[in-house]
Order: sequence, then structure tokens, then C-alpha cells
Amino acid sequence: MKNMTAILEQFHPAEVENVRSEKAKAFVKLLILQEQIEIELKSNFSTLTEEDKRESFQTIKRLFSMPDTVTVKDAAKIIGVTPQRVRTLCASGHLNAQQTMEGSGKWSIEPSQLMKYPGWAKYVEERRQIATQSRNIARFMKDNLHILNDDTEE
Repeated sequence: MKNMTAILEQFHPAEVENVRSEKAKAFVKLLILQEQIEIELKSNFSTLTEEDKRESFQTIKRLFSMPDTVTVKDAAKIIGVTPQRVRTLCASGHLNAQQTMEGSGKWSIEPSQLMKYPGWAKYVEERRQIATQSRNIARFMKDNLHILNDDTEE
């Protein structure tokens, strides 16, 4: 994988150096890096074996508290199609999924197969934010448990 500094150096200094504000310059640099990271992710993903994909997914799942299955709604956002199209893909076997209740239109979809789709990174980021919020709430509760204990002792 390329060094991020090396990626920034590939661009003509004038493209970034013409930006006067340091905050704006930093923002532009981050956008450039984000674009390059997305390109690297796609390139790297295409080289992964099925075993590599499973291993990557298991790590992502642990890091970001990913669910064991994905809903039709989430799969539709990840793939970039309608929920009805996802149901069709599930019913036809194009997606590895189990119908939760016969004829209900509800499916439990195996998430690792969705890693190749455009919305995957956004989905993982949403899961990361949820996991971070949960950890922050748990930390806050732990740090402030004494307040609750003090109130109940009175």
C-alpha cells in the first residue's frame, strides 16, 4: 500500500498550495487522501481470495460490532438498489440469505458478501459510529455509577 505522504506528493504543489487558509488546505488534502484510499480499497479488494474476504470480514465484524446478518433495507443501501430488488436477489439465490418467515419479504442476509458493493464503506462507518457511541455511553455510565449509588444510599 502506498504511503499517504507519497500520495499527496504526486499532486502538483500548486493544486494545494494555492489554497490560502491552512484549514481549507488540510481539508483539500484529506479529500485527496480519501479518494486515494477508496481507489486503494477497491484495488485491494479485487485481489482478495474468498478466505481473505472471510478473514477481513471477521475482523471488521469484531471491530465495529457488525451484526451476524443484514436487513433487506441495509443491503439495498449497500448495493445501491431498491429493497424489492434485494428480495428478488435473495429469492433467486444471487445473495446468500435466509427468509425469516415464509412469504413475509423479510430476509436475513449474510453481510460478508456485500463487501464488494459501493455502499459497504458507508455501512461500516455507520456501524463504527454506533459502536463508538455504545462504548462512550458504557464508559460514561461506568464513570458516573458512583453518582447513582450516592443517590440510592440517601
